[in-house]
Amino acid sequence: MSFFLVLVSIVAIGLIGFFIGRQRAVALDKAQSASAKASPTEKMHSRPHYHGWWVFLVSALPAILFLAIWAVGTSVYLDHSATARLPDAVEEGSFTNRSLQLGMVRGLAGGLDRLTPAELENFPSNYQDARTLLGEKGVALATEGQDYMVPIALYLKKATALTHTIGSAVSLVIAVAGLIFGLSTISRRMRARNNVERI
Repeated sequence: MSFFLVLVSIVAIGLIGFFIGRQRAVALDKAQSASAKASPTEKMHSRPHYHGWWVFLVSALPAILFLAIWAVGTSVYLDHSATARLPDAVEEGSFTNRSLQLGMVRGLAGGLDRLTPAELENFPSNYQDARTLLGEKGVALATEGQDYMVPIALYLKKATALTHTIGSAVSLVIAVAGLIFGLSTISRRMRARNNVERI
């Protein structure tokens, strides 16, 4: 699942929470209005749509914040991890040269997405052979690449896929947990408006 689809899913969970929360607040309000014995202190503190927005915010906002922080954090981690796998001569060289080498590794890793599982399984360890294979898939790579870049690119692809899967799963769990929490807080005395306006 792409980053965009995960984001859309989180927003969708939040919207579901909004409508369910609003309807639950409406039901509470109607039940209170229908009760002749209801005291003024038992009236709904906030209008139903504030309860809906509250559920939306506690569902979507923490999950989106986590997803953004995770994306930045994993990007930094993967760059650092890939840099650590560069040969000592490159790693200890100038920042410009190191960035150039890392950029070529990223380009190679990005091109691996065009390959089938069978092609990945038999991916050549020689850079020039890898460049030829990816060139047939429409991926343009620099001619001056080195063989050591191939295993680093393969590592980056696997690590990126793993961290993306973990981040996506955790963010969706956070969204669902927020939905359940938000719905559980709906009550006549719940100060939903105050909470929404504070956020």
